[in-house]
Formats: sequence, structure tokens, C-alpha cells
Amino acid sequence: HELAGYVSCLVSEGSRGSSSVVESFMKLTPAQQPVIQRSLLALERLMDVQRRLSVDETSSKCQLDLGTCDVVTAWASGCSWSEALEISGSAPGDLARTLHRALDALRQFGSLPYSPVRATG
Repeated sequence: HELAGYVSCLVSEGSRGSSSVVESFMKLTPAQQPVIQRSLLALERLMDVQRRLSVDETSSKCQLDLGTCDVVTAWASGCSWSEALEISGSAPGDLARTLHRALDALRQFGSLPYSPVRATG
């Protein structure tokens, strides 16, 4: 369930709501908070490197949008459509688009080749 929330942070088009990054972070599950915190630190380091190398920011936009993580996690955990709408504060069409983008990205994991990072046994 939490993976769906992480993926939504990567594929989101940007939240239209007024939640700040801190407010969005506080809505994450206790397990998600340290993962997102480490991801934000890694993103910050990447952006520093890009600035030092004068990479055009418009061609390599790096962002992690936390605004959809809570609703996508709740949806993946089985909340109702009404509950998801309430959590998101979005219009139904916007929420459907958010969930569709996250689901589409999650489906792609199934077609990735499996190659274990560590030797087993």
C-alpha cells in the first residue's frame, strides 16, 4: 500500500491544493516518513549537483510531490471513493487522474526484469 503512495510522489503532476510540504509530510504514515525524508535529501543532493554543472532546470525538472501520497496510500489500502475524495480535497476528475497515473506506474513494475541485488543462499 505504501509503495503506491511513494510512486504517486514521483508521477504526480503537482498538487493544486494549498497543503505545504510540512503538512503533506505529517499526513504520511510513520513508515513512509523516513523513506520520504531520505528521498528528499537525495533529491536535494541531485539538484545541487545539477546546479554546479549548470544543468538546465527546465529540461531536467526533479521533484517529489507529497500532496497525493496520503490519498493514494489510503486508496491502495481500501478506502472508499467518498473517503478518497474527502482526503484529497480534489475534484473527482483530478482524483481519478491521480489514481490512474499511480496505478499505471505501478503496473509497469510487473514487466521489469527481476535481478536480485544480493545473492541468496
